[in-house]
Amino acid sequence: ADGKKRKVFEVGSAYGLFLNWIRHELHGSQVQGSEWDLFQKRNAYHEFGLRLVDDFDTSQKWDMIVSYKVLEHMVEPDKELLSYRECLTDDGIIYISVPVWYERLFNHGDYGFEFERYFSPNHINVWNLAHVKSLFAKCGLEIVEHNDKFYDHTFLLKKGKFGTIEKQTGLEEQLQK
Repeated sequence: ADGKKRKVFEVGSAYGLFLNWIRHELHGSQVQGSEWDLFQKRNAYHEFGLRLVDDFDTSQKWDMIVSYKVLEHMVEPDKELLSYRECLTDDGIIYISVPVWYERLFNHGDYGFEFERYFSPNHINVWNLAHVKSLFAKCGLEIVEHNDKFYDHTFLLKKGKFGTIEKQTGLEEQLQK
């Protein structure tokens, strides 16, 4: 840490563990988070004194926006990403992690795939790697770093140029490969 006070927003904060850690690592920084689950909100308040809000705060600019395993629950993930981009400072970053397991499902369980481990009735989006990268590009977000070795796929993003979503090949074409 360079001593600069930062503004950090976490989307889907659960009970606030990450925000509490950031608050101690970046002394004096402003931290805020959102959470839909009332139980988690109450825990965040009683455990760490954090007052979580219902939704992402679009009224401010943020130096860092964190979304860890949340985007797959969003009805319109592209609109969410666009709002994060709009509220990011010019040199800000987005730390985001999403499950990218469609290839494993398509490959009928290669490499130890267990459907029950990945399936959740609350996951309304499923991606493959090309799709999620295209989604970021469509929303004007550039990948600075990508880690797929530690708990699925995690990305550091910054503002970039707006791109287009790559056309995905059809199921028949993939089966012929």
